[in-house]
Amino acid sequence: MMHRLRHIFGRVSASLSIQKILFNVSWKLADTAVRMVVGLVVGVWQARYLGPEQYGLLSYAGAFVALFSALGSMGLDAIVVRDMVKKPEATSNLLGTAFVLRVLGSGLALALSVTSVIFVRPNDPEVMVYVLISAGCLVFQSVEAIDLYFQAHVVSKYTVWAKGIAFGISTLLRVVFILTNQGTMAFALVALVDAFFCAVFMIFFYRRGGGVLSRWYASLSCSLGLLRESWPLLFGTVASLINTRIGQVLIGSLLDDRAVGNYSAAARISELWLVLPGVIGASVYPSIVEAKKRGEAVYRKRLYQVFWAMAAFSIPVAALVSVSSGLIASTLYGERFSDTAPILAIHIWSGVPYFLTFVFAQVFMIEGITSLVVVSSLVGPLASFVLCYLLIPPLGVFGAAWAMLATSIVVALWGTLLLTVRTGIPFQTLQWGRYRRRATDSLAGDDSQ
Repeated sequence: MMHRLRHIFGRVSASLSIQKILFNVSWKLADTAVRMVVGLVVGVWQARYLGPEQYGLLSYAGAFVALFSALGSMGLDAIVVRDMVKKPEATSNLLGTAFVLRVLGSGLALALSVTSVIFVRPNDPEVMVYVLISAGCLVFQSVEAIDLYFQAHVVSKYTVWAKGIAFGISTLLRVVFILTNQGTMAFALVALVDAFFCAVFMIFFYRRGGGVLSRWYASLSCSLGLLRESWPLLFGTVASLINTRIGQVLIGSLLDDRAVGNYSAAARISELWLVLPGVIGASVYPSIVEAKKRGEAVYRKRLYQVFWAMAAFSIPVAALVSVSSGLIASTLYGERFSDTAPILAIHIWSGVPYFLTFVFAQVFMIEGITSLVVVSSLVGPLASFVLCYLLIPPLGVFGAAWAMLATSIVVALWGTLLLTVRTGIPFQTLQWGRYRRRATDSLAGDDSQ
């Protein structure tokens, strides 16, 4: 075993490209970890300072804009990065076109956000201003087309530095505003400051690395080509954002900002662990692909192991947080967020179906049936909207939590059903008697099989 490990690490060390990739990933993981920890601490402090009503007002504006924010990237990122790697000579055209499309998409998102909130809350000028500020961030984020260049050249450290400096400035401002007793408007403007400095430093590091903005140019042919490929990804992103944010929007529309504040405080905690499937998936995916090459039996067993390992992890964690929700909410947010604890006790379970079925989402890619992802993504926003609209009036803010849980179950079952009908994999994978190995086996599997 040790000989095999030395052989593997020797091959990795001998490959400069793999070292570069690992270094690049480490920057991203470090950035994510720092943002999670610092963001949670300062975010909770800000919530305690503002109270549920004002915190809910900011959260409502952010959630409302999030419904349209996918238009700011137009689903282009992965496609542009791919094309820059395949056709380096087209980099200037790709960057220029991506930037123009992002600006146009951000402008459209801003217009839709402001127009929609005027229709939804016509007699609330305060929330209109906050939505306008939040949507304004999307325009500055158009500059993040530069990040696609960094990704293509595997130098994401520059993006981490740019966003890290901006995050540090905005975090410091939040702390100063809390200590100096500033109003809610000051905290709303912090997001705009963050987006502005992120754009400034993104340009700075791009030029420092030899990039020349004046060489960028857009073309209609490139635009049409990118949009032709990106629309399914854009559609999926929009569906995901609607699925996760429609609850906050409907709470603010059907109830009040205080209810939004309590719900948002609970969601901030329960959504923390949802980054784990992505991190785990990046590590597990290659082993699943390799298992597929070695035969169906090994492939199905690997899926079985991952599924039950996720069950063994997610269910106890959700149960622990649910039981401890009162202590967690009171410790973090204080007595003013009285409804946060029961919301958290329900909402935390919405992550369990995601953990259990994320491996099946990878099967869509391995089996080459990604077209089903578009069909699968339709169910989430539809179920979320209908369930929230039906459950919030009779159950109040708790109805939104139950709706989120029910939606996650429906989405997981629907995706599993589609995959089962097409391949039969989930049904066969979940049969306890099909394999003798237990889920406690290493996710790396037994190489002797």
